[in-house]
Amino acid sequence: MDSNLRTRISRLFIIAIAIFLTSCGGSGNCPPNSSDNGNAATLQVITPKNIYSKIAETTTGYVVVKNPTAQPVKNLHYSLSNLIGSGGNVSIDDMSAKDCAIVAAYSQCSIKLNVPANAVAGSFAFNFNNTDKAMARSLPYSVNSLMQIGIEQAYYNETSGPDGISINYYHTVIAGIPYILVNGIVASNNAGTFNKIVLVNNQGVALPNQQIISGSISSAQGATFSILLPVPTGDNSTQTFKLQTQLIGANGEIIAEENSTASNTVSTSTGIGIADMLPEAVYLTTNNPEQTITFANTGDNIAQLQRLIASEPNIEVSFTPQQLSSGATTTATLKLINTTASAKSGSMLLNYNDGKSEKIVAGDINQNIAPQPTPTPTPTPTPTPTPTPTP
Repeated sequence: MDSNLRTRISRLFIIAIAIFLTSCGGSGNCPPNSSDNGNAATLQVITPKNIYSKIAETTTGYVVVKNPTAQPVKNLHYSLSNLIGSGGNVSIDDMSAKDCAIVAAYSQCSIKLNVPANAVAGSFAFNFNNTDKAMARSLPYSVNSLMQIGIEQAYYNETSGPDGISINYYHTVIAGIPYILVNGIVASNNAGTFNKIVLVNNQGVALPNQQIISGSISSAQGATFSILLPVPTGDNSTQTFKLQTQLIGANGEIIAEENSTASNTVSTSTGIGIADMLPEAVYLTTNNPEQTITFANTGDNIAQLQRLIASEPNIEVSFTPQQLSSGATTTATLKLINTTASAKSGSMLLNYNDGKSEKIVAGDINQNIAPQPTPTPTPTPTPTPTPTPTP
């Protein structure tokens, strides 16, 4: 080969290498996302299990987007899909979506979801990406995210103290999922007077690194809240917790506190399918005699759904046994046969195999019962500050 030709080829090769190193920050190792938007697959997107809906007002649910890396993730788009039942009426708050279009390094933000008044059973999938919106595709299900979200009608009671607060969350998750959201509603008008809710262990000590996502806490009946809670690390780990209500004075001191008697647990596992029922309570009425529930496999193995039965003979169940892969969903329809039947509470049971053993998931199903709050929440939702004495 001519020596001049060899020299020109060598120079071209050196120039190409230089361009490559420059485009990859001098390291020669380009990031997974070749654009400047960052890698959306590194985000931790924490979704609630169910969002409560109320009779007379829109309810706000939250999705937390955390960036645990040293690089910002930009150009994020959020959308809803797999709309089941009333899930078709849920919307993303535009302002919160804009605020979360960029998630800085080692930071987090919250997307607000609006569930309209009178929403009955339903569910929807939450999607995110940072590709060109016209070519947007949802990222695949992974341990970073639990995507299908249920809608559950709020049910009210007259239970006293913190036990008058209802919560829902993922009870079992795959080891490696970093957080869950604990969603709650003040179901009773006798829950007490408080302006802070804390998750505590059996000794009354606050669980570390929990965070209120939903803003200020109210003790008014029907008030909702959302708490971000770290999941215990490791396989087969369990965390037990209770609800503690606190009344905080103007100077920041705790005036009163009370713990719930009921205990709750969140556990981790691996190599299993987890068939979650979304929602876990359904209210069939003359106005809404037929509703749809969703089963979502939030495990890392196949879930073999076998049978769904309702305790009340006046409820018709349409369900197809099937195998759900990790991240997959399916639905079942519940129908009130005689819409003039007397009010009655019942249950529904799902039998499935999680890949290791037989499991049962229980839910509530009610005929001609429409959840209604009592007319006036008591006691007063928040304390009245004591006036500052005049010098």
